[in-house]
Amino acid sequence: MKLDVTFTNGAWVIDGNSYTFPEGTVAELFIQDPNLDIPPRFRVEAFDVGIQLAIALNPSPAFKLDNANKGILKALKKVAFGEHMDVDIRKFETYSFAKVSIDVGKKYQPSGSWFEFKENRPGKFICSAISFPEVMELAPVSSLNHAYTALSELIEPQRTSHTGNVYSCVFYEESDGLWYPLRNLREKKHHESHKVAEQFWIRYEQDKQNAFKETK
Repeated sequence: MKLDVTFTNGAWVIDGNSYTFPEGTVAELFIQDPNLDIPPRFRVEAFDVGIQLAIALNPSPAFKLDNANKGILKALKKVAFGEHMDVDIRKFETYSFAKVSIDVGKKYQPSGSWFEFKENRPGKFICSAISFPEVMELAPVSSLNHAYTALSELIEPQRTSHTGNVYSCVFYEESDGLWYPLRNLREKKHHESHKVAEQFWIRYEQDKQNAFKETK
C-alpha cells in the first residue's frame, strides 16, 4: 500500500486525518530536502556460502561424561589463535569450538553473509543461514546469534543464559591459517598482513561510495 502522508505537529497526517500505526510498522520514507544529508545504510559482503566460522563453547562436565555426546565432542575442534586479538584470548584456553557454516538462504533470497553498516556504527553481522555439523542434529538457523544460542543450549546446559557476544565468541579463519574474533574484522583491528580483512575493507570503501552516490 502506498500512501501520501505529511508529518505535522508530531503526527502522521493522511488526507487531513492523524493516524497512529501499530508498533513495528515499516514504511519507506521519501524526504524532499536537498540540504538533508542522511548517511545511507549499506551492506558489505563478508563470507561466501560454505565458509566456516568457529563458535567458542565451554562444554559442561556432565556433557563430557555422556557417551552419547562423543560424536558431538569430536566436532568441537580446537583452533589455532593468531596474535593481535581484540579480546582476552586467555578466557578461551579451556574452551572447544564448534565449526558452523554459512549456508544458502530461503528461495528467492540472496545467500552469503554481510556486515550491515549504518552511519558510523560498527557493522551488524547478517547471513542467509547457518548450518551445523550433521552429528549435532540441529536444523539450520537464520542468524549467528541463533546459532550460538542453539549450540550453547546443547553443549553448555549448566548456563542460566545461552546468549553471548558473537563478535567476541565467534572466530573466522584468516589468510595466515589462524583464527581471529569477528570483532577484529568488524572494527578494522586486524593486522596489515591479513588478506581476508584487507579485502573486506576494500569492499567496504567501494560499497560505501556507491551507497552515497545512490542517495544524491
